Amino acid sequence: MKELGGKPEITRFKGLGEISPKEFAQFIGKEMRLSRVEYAPKVESGPIFTFYMGKNTPERKDYIMDKLVVPVEE
Repeated sequence: MKELGGKPEITRFKGLGEISPKEFAQFIGKEMRLSRVEYAPKVESGPIFTFYMGKNTPERKDYIMDKLVVPVEE
């Protein structure tokens, strides 16, 4: 905040569907961390999307927190 000076705006997006291409372009830079994303064939993708985008919020949150891996940089 000190480095930015003034009154910087802090914005939180729930998902990429809520961010415009112009806004997204502001986040792309050399410091951007990329994560590998694996894709399932169409036949298998239905249950995956239902799980991650369904109304099972507590179950999904527990699953994500149990599987979350955060690399530690030295």
